[in-house]
Amino acid sequence: MKDYKLISKANTIKEIKNERATIDLILKPISREKWVKYINSQPDLFWYVDSPLGQLHKNHPESPLDPNLYYAIAYYDYDKKKEHSDTEIRFPLHSQYITFKFPRTTVQRLEMMWRMAEALDCYLTAGFRNTVITPTKFEKLKDKYSLNKRGKKE
Repeated sequence: MKDYKLISKANTIKEIKNERATIDLILKPISREKWVKYINSQPDLFWYVDSPLGQLHKNHPESPLDPNLYYAIAYYDYDKKKEHSDTEIRFPLHSQYITFKFPRTTVQRLEMMWRMAEALDCYLTAGFRNTVITPTKFEKLKDKYSLNKRGKKE
């Protein structure tokens, strides 16, 4: 599984060979207010706190969910019938970046991450080195993940 992150464009990037760019230190955080507004504006994104498990956690008398965490986790491709999502988006309270967790990369997930990066004025990065995904690299990734198992476009 590839490690994808959104990192604020307020951070500086370091150029490397072959037109690859990475971010050395993540010092400037993403606006939490923009994050909450963005998630609320997207019909295909869903807050953890609004899920049945989140509601159970929120209202549990012995260990209620901290209100500060209500907007720390969101889901994409949430199936309300199965009460499950394969895509988890996390923006912990004291974090400077947003992370994505899913079992495999798909074109739909790439597009969702790209739209979010543009809306939040962030770089979409991949890997533990935080390699910035440029528009050209994004198109190549979309082409790569749009191929079926036989190597043909779906």
